[in-house]
Amino acid sequence: MFNITRRGALMGGAALTTTASHIPEAGAQAPNLPIESGATLRVLRPARFVEPDEVLMRANIARFTQQTGVPVRIDFVGWEDIRPQTAVTANTGAGPDMIIGWPEDPHIFADRLIDVSDIAEYLGRQYGGWMSLAERFGKRAGTNNWLAIPIGGSGGPMIYRKSALREAGFNAMPNNHDDFLRLCQALRRINKPA
Repeated sequence: MFNITRRGALMGGAALTTTASHIPEAGAQAPNLPIESGATLRVLRPARFVEPDEVLMRANIARFTQQTGVPVRIDFVGWEDIRPQTAVTANTGAGPDMIIGWPEDPHIFADRLIDVSDIAEYLGRQYGGWMSLAERFGKRAGTNNWLAIPIGGSGGPMIYRKSALREAGFNAMPNNHDDFLRLCQALRRINKPA
């Protein structure tokens, strides 16, 4: 049986979540985060939205436990229950060790979290850096210190009607913010939703 710190669990969990996605690796040196004797890990996360989400999460957890010897308990709760349970955990210090929750929650409870800059910087070096939105959600406001590890992105898939784009004066969906804003303004002028 091995033990692991919360920092080590974050490191291992973040590494395992990227394993299945085949992201190119740079061969960065991982931080030295030894596993503590007798460690266990409890994770709270939203219930699945689609079945493969939970299947892959459970497979990654099983692989993590196999590689480290650290038993992991994962609790799936309704999406609407994540924020209240995060607040209880932050205010009492009891409950899960890690929470997969809403991107703004780490900032609400910033003083209750450990600094995970060493892990975030390693992951950035290993997998090609962080996008600006990930840094915004992961770093403590006004600092370069990471208080959360972003593990995904949302916003949903962008869909559009080619005819509406052409009517607004565009041949294709813009690939930068300035042109996207111009597209939205043009769509508004012709009374089409953005």
